[in-house]
Amino acid sequence: MQVFVLNSDLNITKNTSKNNLSCTGYKFLCAFACFAVLLGCATVPSGKNVIASVDGEIITIKDLEYSLEVSHRKDDLSSAGHMNISGFIQTLINDRLIVQEARRMGMGNYPEVRQKIDAYILREAVMKLYNDEVLQKVSVVEGDIKERYRHDYETFTLGVIVSASEEDAAAVMKRVKEGEDFGNLARDYSIHYSKNEGEKILKRKEMNPSFEKVVPDLKPGETSNIINPGNKVFYIVKLIKRQAAPEEEYENIRGQIKIKINKEKIARRSNEYLAELRSMADIDIDREILDAFKFDELKYGKGKWLKDERILVKVNDNVLTVGEFVGSLSPAKFNVREKILNNWIDIKVVDDEALSRKYETEPDMMDKIGRYRNQLFKSIFANKIVLPGIKISEEDVEDYYVRHKKDFVKPFRYKIQKITVKTMEDALDVLNSLKDGASFSWLAKRRSKDTFASKGGAAGWTEKQKLPAQVKEIIDTMEPGEISPVIELENSYMIIRLQEKSGKELEDLSAVTSMIQNILFAEKRAKLYNGYIDKLKKDSQIIINNETVEAFEKLFRK
Repeated sequence: MQVFVLNSDLNITKNTSKNNLSCTGYKFLCAFACFAVLLGCATVPSGKNVIASVDGEIITIKDLEYSLEVSHRKDDLSSAGHMNISGFIQTLINDRLIVQEARRMGMGNYPEVRQKIDAYILREAVMKLYNDEVLQKVSVVEGDIKERYRHDYETFTLGVIVSASEEDAAAVMKRVKEGEDFGNLARDYSIHYSKNEGEKILKRKEMNPSFEKVVPDLKPGETSNIINPGNKVFYIVKLIKRQAAPEEEYENIRGQIKIKINKEKIARRSNEYLAELRSMADIDIDREILDAFKFDELKYGKGKWLKDERILVKVNDNVLTVGEFVGSLSPAKFNVREKILNNWIDIKVVDDEALSRKYETEPDMMDKIGRYRNQLFKSIFANKIVLPGIKISEEDVEDYYVRHKKDFVKPFRYKIQKITVKTMEDALDVLNSLKDGASFSWLAKRRSKDTFASKGGAAGWTEKQKLPAQVKEIIDTMEPGEISPVIELENSYMIIRLQEKSGKELEDLSAVTSMIQNILFAEKRAKLYNGYIDKLKKDSQIIINNETVEAFEKLFRK
């Protein structure tokens, strides 16, 4: 193994060899501890973005940034300056060694690897297509937001009469047209809650679609015809006043409106683009077969359809057989079979277009695919090479249990009753009653205000860490049967009675066996995995570009 380590934090075996250290680029080694096995003067990987190479394969700043992002599960790397960057680089080197070994073992030819990579490429291509053809073609400008605000937040003050039948509504409408006072008719005949208030104020965005078709066209003082929204009630409305959306409220809700408009535009563009793709696709549905499906046959005799290999629908080069379709169709979904079929067609036209773009040949996508492939290699290597070597016996479990008994000791537990009241006066009154011999359970049922009152204050067993801080301070000083003084909490007052307490007890082995097995599994997996890493390092050349690493670390220390 040839290892050129330019940072002492990287845990590579130390070697005091004084082989040629005069190569250009190594002059700053004297400022650091040097860990190296030198079989000659190798070339430091060049380029400001290259941090290391493993047998000629480079590891870049981009790889490191991705590793940090995955570790933090966020886009912001501002805290990287507080992390052990060298540790992350060592992990990247170890991962690369495993990936190279997996390739040498032919794992790239495994069917499951190819299938998963193809699925990943399709998924990423669809997302890229969605970004290119939908998200990037949607924008919300200030004019859109202001227009929507003026529309949605215009307010209308209405008089409302609601009738339970069309006949009642017609009778009231006749009297309105004859000039009777609308407010009086509303109070006498409306079944709407607003009849006593005399009016109802609505923003346009709050209106039922039936109202919105009518109300904005009314002038103040005008009355509508009968409005039937279709819910078995009938409305007559009178426009009392309309008011423009207040300008002073605009900034407070501007963001909400922008999000809403953006969602609407995305949905509209999605539907438009889907229609474009469908119009260009070769779609052929066998309607005769589709219409032949009977509900009872699917409910009671689905089996015969599942083996049917006739083509039900064809989209370009994709086919859906009768059997495949029926397999996805339950009796409950029988009435939406057209929708299910159209969803399948939509998926296929999108998939075909996404794959036709060849996004996988673009540099960024190639990087993503490469990282995903490497993750697959690591996972398969662990599952097929490392995990089969892990054996955990009953003796292993028992031995760990004996050596770590202190880790399986149960904490102190307390069985308590409590009474909670709102004021100090009530608490002192309860405490005096208890001192005079009153039953704690009896008082709890009659005086306590918490959820345990009906149980006589019995709160059951609990651990110390789950108690309020004020109770923790005194619980260990109490003996079973003892009653506490008044304990002042944030918004209430409490008195507790300690019924029982249990000392520290050792968990039974049977209760912690599963936990111990998990611990041992992790330990043995790490030992085996690291053993493979050590073996691979012996035959590998690892070069680290310390100058680039330092520059990266300084960037995040600022």
